Amino acid sequence: VISASLDGIIDSINVEPNQTVTKDQILFQLDEITFKSRYEQAEKALRVAEEKYRKAYQQAFDKPDSKSELAVLHAEVEKAKTELHYSQNLLTRIQVKAPDAGVVIFSSPRD
Repeated sequence: VISASLDGIIDSINVEPNQTVTKDQILFQLDEITFKSRYEQAEKALRVAEEKYRKAYQQAFDKPDSKSELAVLHAEVEKAKTELHYSQNLLTRIQVKAPDAGVVIFSSPRD
């Protein structure tokens, strides 16, 4: 039994019922809009976090009390990087591939 490892809407089914498939052949693909949007939001969040960190880093030379902010902002940058990496990982998983060669058994793509 093959199922998507993510919640989502199936965008396309790339095989027909009773079709022979090879290992790693794409069986179906989830709609990428939600995942792409999440990735773009993560990219923007990372840019904003890096800019805030850069600004605080420059201010730390003139204002020693702003150095305490650097650790918090650095953590925000790392969090944003993690979210971006996770979003990239989700995008790679929207295509569901056959784990082994075999025959696809289902009644109809419309089902």
